[in-house]
Amino acid sequence: CFSNFFFPVFLFINVRAGSTVDGAGALASGGRMPARRAIMVLATKQHTGKTSVSLALIQTARKLLAPSGGTVGYMKPVGQQWVTVEEGGEQIRVDKDAAVAHHYFKLQERLRLSDVSPIVIGRGHTKAFLDGEMPSLAAEAFEARLTSAFGAISAASDFVVVEGTGHSGVGAVLGWNNARVAAALGVEVVLVANGG
Repeated sequence: CFSNFFFPVFLFINVRAGSTVDGAGALASGGRMPARRAIMVLATKQHTGKTSVSLALIQTARKLLAPSGGTVGYMKPVGQQWVTVEEGGEQIRVDKDAAVAHHYFKLQERLRLSDVSPIVIGRGHTKAFLDGEMPSLAAEAFEARLTSAFGAISAASDFVVVEGTGHSGVGAVLGWNNARVAAALGVEVVLVANGG
């Protein structure tokens, strides 16, 4: 059974990552956030099943935490393919996978979609960043937005599933690949790879 496969993962997480987030989501010493009750799903290449694994982890965690009234959050820190949605009377761009998870799991009751999908890097953004035209993607602004959003989600959730973007090299030009995002958030990772 798929959910039985993930049960040991959650036991490991419960033992390893029990500290809490301060209200501001501030960085701990050494440039890393403290360990969380969270896990980040990464992949060796695109279209390998990160979203499927993430959704399965969310569903399994919800079942495991339901008896105690626990809540599960979700975050896709960096998105590449977006949809436009309304939040607080404004039109915002968010990652399409984040929008689906936010709606399907009814996360809007506790989490802002702009925190679930804090950064979207679309076509042309990398060039604009390299040309100095996108200060929102500069290292300090990028990290501040990530940690603030993760802090808000962590504060409202007992466990958080964080989904990486694309393959392991996505974001490297900006200095923010999936590994650096996981390190900045202080989360353990699950690496999804093709079989065979």
